[in-house]
Amino acid sequence: MIIYVCYLIYVNHLDVYKIGDIGALATIIGMIVAILFLLFTYWSQKKDVHQKIFKIPWTYYARSLLFFGLVTALNHMVFIIIQFGDVFTLIPNLMTYGFSLEKAMVWKGIYDRGVPLIQLGIVIGSSFAVALIPSISANKNTTNVSKTTQHVLALCFYIAGGATIGIIVLFPEINLLLFQDMEGTISLRMFALSIIFISMIVTMNAIMQSLGYMFRTVVYILITFLLKLMLNILFIPHFGLVGASYATVISLSLLFVFTYYHLKKIVPSRSLFFGLKGTAFLIANGCMGIYLIIWKYLFTFTNYPRTKLLFYVVFLVVSGATVYFIILLRFKAFNDEQINTFPFSTFVRKLSVFLTEKKV
Repeated sequence: MIIYVCYLIYVNHLDVYKIGDIGALATIIGMIVAILFLLFTYWSQKKDVHQKIFKIPWTYYARSLLFFGLVTALNHMVFIIIQFGDVFTLIPNLMTYGFSLEKAMVWKGIYDRGVPLIQLGIVIGSSFAVALIPSISANKNTTNVSKTTQHVLALCFYIAGGATIGIIVLFPEINLLLFQDMEGTISLRMFALSIIFISMIVTMNAIMQSLGYMFRTVVYILITFLLKLMLNILFIPHFGLVGASYATVISLSLLFVFTYYHLKKIVPSRSLFFGLKGTAFLIANGCMGIYLIIWKYLFTFTNYPRTKLLFYVVFLVVSGATVYFIILLRFKAFNDEQINTFPFSTFVRKLSVFLTEKKV
């Protein structure tokens, strides 16, 4: 719906300010479709069981939704909360830096270009790892919690790290494709470092919440928001838009340290990153980066028409991700539990065996 409405705006059949109304409507319709799909799936798979009549604890469910639901929502809104600080501070401090009001508003818009891409990277970076977390709640044996936490954090680090490096390398092409210029590329590349920090923070907070530690994470998030405000006021008047990226990355890195330290006290383990195979991660990122840079060197993208540039960027994203993923499989970065979270996990497991088996 959103893409169709954007097309109507593009061909001057709809006022540009309608995008907000349609975006909200599309969200509601999307959720309704998702609910209908889940209901259909539930009823199609429901087996005949002996039904018992029991009293529903409405107070318990209401308390869970209002309090635990709010905390969980705040955890997944870390990036939005941090960026909320830019709403108040970015334009005034860009004017202090030397921009006029109009120019400051334009550069605020340029800075916001990175937001949807970073949100996409965060979703990709944390979703597969979070899928493993219910196993922590199901079995709170000390050994199981430690091992599963290590697997979860390693998986999140692999995916979020690859997404971060990929977006940093390809940001000039993505910027030109989506916005038809390359303004703000340096600051947006630095801004993209948020992906790995927020993905790890969201994942670690989800682990702590599954173990019953709910409210400490909210305090850390609020402290980070205040820190972001102060760093914006400190950095932007001296460094401009890059200063906003400095403020975001520094505040999120400190939130990552606080969250990691708190999780370390909860989960008994020699190292929460013991399951991470650093050599495989570095080799995979190095190969992917070299692969993308070679393509960028061989084919100058600035002269491409927009349609051709679209296919070029999509090809680089898909092929770069494929190179990264294959090398991780080749160096046995994933275990069976992690592979089970992937789509087409059976195929991925067979591919992993093929890539790692010794040839005679």
